[in-house]
Amino acid sequence: MKFMLFLILFFLLSCGENNSTSYPTCEEYSSSLFLGVVEDGNLEEISGVALSLKNEGILWAHNDSGHTASVYALNSDREIVMELILDGVGQVDWEDISVGPCETGECLFIGDIGDNDGDRDSVGIYVLEEPEVDPDDAFSKVLFKDFELYRFEYKDKPRNAEALAVHPDGNVYIFSKEDDLSTVFKIPEFKKASLTTLEYVGRIETSEKVTAADIHRSGEKLLLMTTVGLYEIEMNIDDSFESQLSGSMVPVQSNIDHGEAAGYDPQTGFIYYSSEASSDDPPLNVLKCQ
Repeated sequence: MKFMLFLILFFLLSCGENNSTSYPTCEEYSSSLFLGVVEDGNLEEISGVALSLKNEGILWAHNDSGHTASVYALNSDREIVMELILDGVGQVDWEDISVGPCETGECLFIGDIGDNDGDRDSVGIYVLEEPEVDPDDAFSKVLFKDFELYRFEYKDKPRNAEALAVHPDGNVYIFSKEDDLSTVFKIPEFKKASLTTLEYVGRIETSEKVTAADIHRSGEKLLLMTTVGLYEIEMNIDDSFESQLSGSMVPVQSNIDHGEAAGYDPQTGFIYYSSEASSDDPPLNVLKCQ
């Protein structure tokens, strides 16, 4: 009898560890804390950031267009400890990066989705398994060959987009950068050596252009960055993500100058963000739990 009670208790505790609450969320956020700038000439204009679940204390970032096809791992001191160079890749217009689940565990999803002139026939997403990174390591440069490029097109017309997010269920979404709204598309499937049409799933009404996005690892929040602020849309994990895009955009940080990159830390629930406010070294800020 005691053994049966032990098994029941073990089962209940095990189930509790795997629900959405295992990833911390902030009900309210503190005032923005300026962490400092990235004093490294390789990372001049941050266009996307993503916080690692696999490598605690590591933030992934990349440059905007006009730079090498590299992703940088930064530690909590804003020091670059690893540069991943995608072998044989030309950086067209990388705009956002996300970390999310994939078949091999945790992957980096890099969105080559920018199209300021609205004339690209297709856009792309690079997917690579996230490598192990020690935040205390000295700087290393790695030529990375084990990745996949997937190509996508819009059904109606080319669109400029700067925001990409991976849902905990594995679905990947692209958010367009348009006046007064952001049109949201889902990747229906990842097919090698094929051009896949993106699936329209909804739109978000906003008076500001969306420049970055992230989905909390719990699935309970959608983070949207615009050129001037940060917003959240609360999500119910029992409902479909697409059906909740019309939810209220709750402001969490305003007065951001040229907001460009933002993401949740799955370890803490904090929001890290950067902007193009400076023409010198890119700044990093954090919103901690209140």
